[in-house]
Amino acid sequence: MKRIYRPGYRYGKAGVILMNLIPAGMQQTTLFTDDTTATANKTQSLTETIDLINRRMGKDTLSLAGAGIVKNWHMKQRHKSPCYTTVWKELASAYCH
Repeated sequence: MKRIYRPGYRYGKAGVILMNLIPAGMQQTTLFTDDTTATANKTQSLTETIDLINRRMGKDTLSLAGAGIVKNWHMKQRHKSPCYTTVWKELASAYCH
């Protein structure tokens, strides 16, 4: 804390609770995930390599795909239903004649 303390800022105490932790080998994958051990090992190795390079060269030197890219446009979502993933009748419809 002494290393990151900056005078003039008000600090508050916070905590994080991690629940339902499982071993990495028991992760539930998606329907389209290639969950072979070889693929999982390659992914883990790639992640560790990216983390190592970022520690040595600076934060966000490497990132995956479009992570961290600032877009100069944003989707207009003002008509999106708050329940768009669960209430299908609230989905917007488009028709073409």
